[in-house]
Amino acid sequence: MKRPFDPIRGLPILLALAAVALGLYARLTGFGRWPVSYDEFFIGQSVRNILEHGVPRIGENGLYVRGLLVQYVAAAARLAGMGEESAIRLLPLLCNLSAIPALWFLGRRLGGRAAASVAVVLFALSAWEIEFSRFGRMYAPIQAITLWLAILMNGVISDGREDWRKWIAALVALSIPVHESSVFLALALFLPDLAAWRRPKVSHLVTAVALLVAAVYWNGNDFRKFSPAKSPEGVARVAKTAKNAGGKLLLPAPLMPLMKDRPWGMVPVGAASAGAGFLLWRAFRKRDGVKAGAGRAVLAGSWILGFAQAFAALPIFWGMAAMNGFTGPRGPARRRIVLSALGIAGLFFAAWGLYAAGIVTDPGVKLTASPGTVLARLLFGWPDIADRIFPIWWTVLPRFLMATLLVTAVALPLWRKGPPDRLRGLQAVGTLFLFLLALSAVVRTPYVSTRYTFPLVPFLFLFVACGLAAFARALATAPRRRALILVVMTVAFLGLSEDTRFNRLFHPDAPRTNFRMDDTLAEVHHYIPRFDFRSPAVFVDANRRPGDRVVLTLLQPAFYLSRPADGFYIQQGSSEFFNHHDAKTGRERWTGIPVLPNLDAMKGVLNAPGTTWLIAGSGDFPFDRDLHRSLAQAFGAGIAFKGVDRQVVVYKVAGGDAPPPGESPGTVRQ
Repeated sequence: MKRPFDPIRGLPILLALAAVALGLYARLTGFGRWPVSYDEFFIGQSVRNILEHGVPRIGENGLYVRGLLVQYVAAAARLAGMGEESAIRLLPLLCNLSAIPALWFLGRRLGGRAAASVAVVLFALSAWEIEFSRFGRMYAPIQAITLWLAILMNGVISDGREDWRKWIAALVALSIPVHESSVFLALALFLPDLAAWRRPKVSHLVTAVALLVAAVYWNGNDFRKFSPAKSPEGVARVAKTAKNAGGKLLLPAPLMPLMKDRPWGMVPVGAASAGAGFLLWRAFRKRDGVKAGAGRAVLAGSWILGFAQAFAALPIFWGMAAMNGFTGPRGPARRRIVLSALGIAGLFFAAWGLYAAGIVTDPGVKLTASPGTVLARLLFGWPDIADRIFPIWWTVLPRFLMATLLVTAVALPLWRKGPPDRLRGLQAVGTLFLFLLALSAVVRTPYVSTRYTFPLVPFLFLFVACGLAAFARALATAPRRRALILVVMTVAFLGLSEDTRFNRLFHPDAPRTNFRMDDTLAEVHHYIPRFDFRSPAVFVDANRRPGDRVVLTLLQPAFYLSRPADGFYIQQGSSEFFNHHDAKTGRERWTGIPVLPNLDAMKGVLNAPGTTWLIAGSGDFPFDRDLHRSLAQAFGAGIAFKGVDRQVVVYKVAGGDAPPPGESPGTVRQ
C-alpha cells in the first residue's frame, strides 16, 4: 500500500516547487519589455541581417558568428511574429529553463531527492541565473549544454554507459556555433578514458580529435574579416588558425630562457631535475599493487608541471587524480606514489624559487610590484585562478563563494561515507568541474569578467546541495527531522548569499532592476550593463526636422532610430575603434553610420549651421566618464530628453551657440 504524502518529509520538494514557480515569474515577467543591452545590440543587428540576407553579414566586413545558434533561433522567432527584444532572448530563456530538470536529474544521482531539491532551489532563485535567462547572448545556452554534458559524462565515467558517448559528441558539436568554450567541452571528450586510465577506442579518439579540430578552427578564425589583408589559403590558413588559437591562451612562463644570462640557475634547476628523475625511476620500478599506468600518470604529470613552473596547476591535477583513483589502491604503493609526487613538486618549487628569488632581487631588475608579489606571480601564475577568477567573484559574491567553499570542504569526509555510486558520481562531476575551471583560467580574454565562468555556476549549486543534504543526514536519522534541518539550512544559505536578490525575484521588469540603478559598478558588470537606448532614439525620431543632424556617442540607440544617424563618435586609438571603423569606407561597420574619429570631427558637426541632436551618456554615465562629463558641461543647458534610467540623454545643439566638449563657456574659438 502506498504511503500517503507527508508534508514534513516532503518539505524540500515543496520548497523546490515554490522556488521554481517564483523563478518562472522572475524569468518570464516582461522579459522582452526593455531595449537591448550593450551586447545584445550586436546579436540584434545580426538577426536583422539574417532576415535580410540569410546570413549575419557585417556590411561588407564578413560575418558575425558569435552565438550563431542564438541568432538563427531569434530570426525564426521574428518570422513567427515575436518582437525583436523577446526574439533575441528566447533561446537563452529556454536553455536556462532546461537547466532546471538537468539539475534535478544530476542532483538526484549525486545526493538523492533532497539534494536535487536544494540544487533546484538555489538555481531557480539565483539572481545571476535570472538575469542571464533574460540576456540575449550565448551564456545561458552554453551553460545548459555544459550541465547536460555533465549528466552524460557522469553516466559514462561512473556508470559505464558507453552508449552515451554519441550524445556527448552531439552536445559538443551543438556547442561549437554557440560559444568559444566549446573548445573546453571538446577537450572534455578525452576525460572518460583518462579517468579510467585506459586506451581509447579508435572511433572515440577520432571523434574527439575531429570535434576538437572543428572547435579550434571555428573559434580561431575571425569570420568578420576586419583585416584589409586577403584571407590566406590552404596551409597558410591552417597555420594562421593555429596561431590565433594559441594567441588566445595564457601559457606557463618558465624562467628557462633567462638561464643564458644567469647560468647559475642551472645548479638548483638541474639538481631538481635529477632528483625528480630519481623519484620517477624509483616509483616506476616498484609497481606492486598499483594499477598499471596510474602511478606513471601522476608522477609524469607532476614532473611536467613542475618543469613548466606551473605550481598552481598541481593541486588541481592531484585533485582530479585522487578523485579518479589514479594513485592506485590503499597501502604502501599509494603512499610511495603520493610522496614521490610531493617530492617532485617540492624539489622543483625550491629550485625555481631560488632562481626566481635571485632574479627579482637583482639590483638591475626594474619591478612594478614588490619582490614578493613578483615571485608569487612567477611561481603560481598558471592557471591563474587566483587572479582571473577568484577576485572578481569575491568582489560581487563574497559570502556565496565563502559559504560554498566551506560547505564543500566540510562535506568531503561525509561524502566518502555515502553510497559508492553517489561517491563515484561526485568524483566524475568534480573532475569535470576542476577541468573546466582550470581551462577557464588559461584563456586570454579581452577583460576579466564573471560572465566567462558562468557555465560553472550550476556545479557550485550541486556541491552546496549535496553538502547540505549530507549535513542533514549526519545530524538526524528521522526523515521528518532531517527534512526540517535541510530546509532551515537551505533558507539560511539563501539569506546569507548575495545571489538571492529581492528585486530580481519580485520586480524583475521594474526600471530600477532592469537598468541596474541600485547596483554597484561591479554588480553592473556582473549582471551586464543595461541602459535605456530606445526612448531617446524614439524622442529624436519624433522631433527631428528635415535638415537636422543626429550624432551618437553611444552606438546602441542606432538600433531604434528609424533613419540612420549622421555621425558616430569613437576616438581613434581606443581599444574598440578597430572593431567599429571601416578604413575603406570611413563608416561604422555594424550600422553604416559615418565615423567621427576625433574630437575635432565631432566639433565640426556640432558647430555647423542648423540643429544637431546629440545622443550621449549623462554626466554620471559610468563609461567614458571624461567624455560624457565634458558633454554635460558644454551642452547641459540644451538637454532635451532623459531616458527612463536618466543615464542616456539627448542634447539639442544649435550650431555655433554652444562651446564644443572640453571647452568652458568662456573659451574663444577660432
